[in-house]
Amino acid sequence: MVKIVYSFLVLIVVCICACVFYLVNPNDAQYKSYYSQLQYFKAMDSGDINKAIDSLNNPVSIKYHYAQNFMLSNLLISAGRYDEAQKVIESFEKEYDYSHCAPRKFWGKLFCRLEFAAIGQPKFEYRKNLYLSKLYFAKGDYKKAVEYDNADKNRDVCYSTRLLSASGDIDAANKFMNLCAKKYEKARYPRAMHIARGSYLMAQKNYKAALSEFEKDIKLSNCQSIKTCRGNSTTYLYMAQCYKKLGNNSKALEYYNKILTSEPWNYKAKEEIKKLKK
Repeated sequence: MVKIVYSFLVLIVVCICACVFYLVNPNDAQYKSYYSQLQYFKAMDSGDINKAIDSLNNPVSIKYHYAQNFMLSNLLISAGRYDEAQKVIESFEKEYDYSHCAPRKFWGKLFCRLEFAAIGQPKFEYRKNLYLSKLYFAKGDYKKAVEYDNADKNRDVCYSTRLLSASGDIDAANKFMNLCAKKYEKARYPRAMHIARGSYLMAQKNYKAALSEFEKDIKLSNCQSIKTCRGNSTTYLYMAQCYKKLGNNSKALEYYNKILTSEPWNYKAKEEIKKLKK
C-alpha cells in the first residue's frame, strides 16, 4: 500500500514538473515571437525591410498575434508586395498571445502563464475586411476596396472618406466627411480628419486647400525631425500628388523623397519618382 501511495505521489510530482516545464519552456513558439517582434522594431529603425519581414513571417505571428499580423501586412503593402500581404491578412485565425510573459524570470513567467490561463485572452477585433480594403486601395482597385469597406462592421468613417474620394464618388465621400468631422470636432489631435478632408478636397481638384489641410496634419504629428518616424508617409504622399497636379514637380519630388527617408522600401513613392524623372 505504501509503495502504491509513493508511486502515485511520484507520478503527481512528475506531472507537475512536466506542466511547469511546458509553461516556462524558453523554446515555446509564443516566447520566440516576443523576441521576433523586438527584432522587427530594430530592423525597421535600421531600414532593413527584409529582416523586418522575416522576423514576423512565422505561423504564430501570422495566425495568432493581431498586432504582429497587422504590422507585417502593412509593411508588405507599403513595399508593394500585395499578394504576400493578402495571404498574411487572410491567414489570421484568432488572438492567442501570451508572448508578453517571455521576458519574465522563471516564477514570473510561470505566474504570468497561469494568469493567462485563468483570465483568458483579452478580446481584440481583427478587422479583416478593413485591412483587405486598404490592400485593394493601395493596389488602385477601388471597387474591391469599397466592397470590403462596406463589409466592415465598425467602419472607419475618415478612411471611408479617403477611399470614396479616390474612387470619385464625391457624394458618398461628402457624407462620410461630415461623419468624420463630427467624430473629431473636439479631438485634441484630429489628424485623421485633416487627412480625410485633404483627400476630399483633392477629389474636388481644390489642391491648394487640400495642401492646407495636410500641413495642419503635419504640424500635429511632431514627427518631422525624427528620421525614422513613419507617421507622416500617407500625408507626404498626398502632398506630393497635390504638387504634381499643380505642376510643381520639384516639390512633388521633395515629398516623395521625404517618404523614402523613413521608408526606403515604399513602392508608391519609388514608382512616382521614376515617372517624374522620365
